[in-house]
Amino acid sequence: VAMLRAAVAELASQKQDTIARLLSRLAHELKTNLNAILGAVQVLSSKDTDRAMLRVVTHACNIISNMVSDFSDLIDCTQHQLMLTYRFFLLSTLFRQLQRRFEVEARRMNVCLEFTVEGSAPPQIFADYARVSQVLTNLLCNALLAVQGLVERPGTVRVR
Repeated sequence: VAMLRAAVAELASQKQDTIARLLSRLAHELKTNLNAILGAVQVLSSKDTDRAMLRVVTHACNIISNMVSDFSDLIDCTQHQLMLTYRFFLLSTLFRQLQRRFEVEARRMNVCLEFTVEGSAPPQIFADYARVSQVLTNLLCNALLAVQGLVERPGTVRVR
């Protein structure tokens, strides 16, 4: 019985550690993007409206929105309430939307974004559009962060 109590206590401790790490990461990412928004708004308030700055604000807001969605999905998963909405959509349409969404940030970072639907891939897929978009958005954000230090050397992020 003592061993069982110890095992239960260990599992509870691990769960608390996982939750603490998740919340810490969430807080860090939210603060980082909110600071980007605040900085851009300060610049905008001191100048005429600058479209590039507005795109930075939009990009940071989209990151925060995605994080909140991810967090909400995690909660839904733990409560077995996550709903998927499957439908047919064109990969090329999703890729165009992602290109528009990330092009200003990529250009600012001296990074070329390439989106290609490979010949072997079906042009249309049956999936949850929001989830596929969410995964690709997270991957693109991570890829851009990974090449952030390469401002002197142009880089390329390819999505195929």
